[in-house]
Amino acid sequence: PAHAATITIVNNDPAGIGLNDPSPRAPIGGNVATTLGTQRLAALQFAADVWGAYLASPVEIKVGVTFEALSCDGFSALLGSARPEAVFFDFANAAPSTLYPSALADKVAGTDLDPGFLDVVARFSRTLGAGGGCNLDFYLGLDASPPGGSSIDLVSVALHELGHGLGFV
Repeated sequence: PAHAATITIVNNDPAGIGLNDPSPRAPIGGNVATTLGTQRLAALQFAADVWGAYLASPVEIKVGVTFEALSCDGFSALLGSARPEAVFFDFANAAPSTLYPSALADKVAGTDLDPGFLDVVARFSRTLGAGGGCNLDFYLGLDASPPGGSSIDLVSVALHELGHGLGFV
């Protein structure tokens, strides 16, 4: 769409971890990447592109992502979280005394109000699929068809969390 927003996933993981995990993986569900890290990145960018197709903004939205050892046991799991990196108020075109999450503030202002910084900070579990008592794994396909049982669709989780980062808090 002509008014689509560009949402870019920024890899903030250290070497060998999360989005940089070199573990080999077979392509799955339309995700043609062949390492765990690149499959994760492809799934997250797919979710970002879905959001971008529904949003209009002249300013690129940057989402910093890490995969971290989040809590996960036989009873519950923290899949991920996201938040706006900053909030702004009383800038050009803003409603008076109104707080705006970073991505929305940039859109309303028509410019990046905090150049060089992220708009959204997100983290996802690297504990899933890593043993340690957690019997869950992220499904990294792009087709919304995780196998039944212990797979959780990373794209669906990312869509939800990106919503929080964009200001649905």
